[in-house]
Amino acid sequence: MKEGTNYIALCITLTIAVFLGNGMILVVEKAWTNYEWSEAAKVFQKSTERINIESAQRMKERQIKNQQALIQRQEQNRLAKIQSEKDQNAQRINRQTCDFWATEYRKARSSYNKTMMDSACSR
Repeated sequence: MKEGTNYIALCITLTIAVFLGNGMILVVEKAWTNYEWSEAAKVFQKSTERINIESAQRMKERQIKNQQALIQRQEQNRLAKIQSEKDQNAQRINRQTCDFWATEYRKARSSYNKTMMDSACSR
């Protein structure tokens, strides 16, 4: 054999080394990309869970506010109905009192009955 540099073998060896090196770089890059994507997915999943929890809390708060508003409206309606009934009752009593004194004045035309009738009917 000759003692010189075998350029063909050297060229083949360098070519194989470059291809293997590039292959290794691609494999490492792919692994790194997969790692980054998995970490990004974890962060996205955590933020999605946090958003879902916050949304659920806001929904509960809205439901509570709506229930409180409904209860408040019902209470206001109940109080308004009671007040209306009181007003109607007062008007009925005023009419009855006026009718009573008008009847009394028709029976006996006294100044007392007239004063009482005028007072009762002016309400």
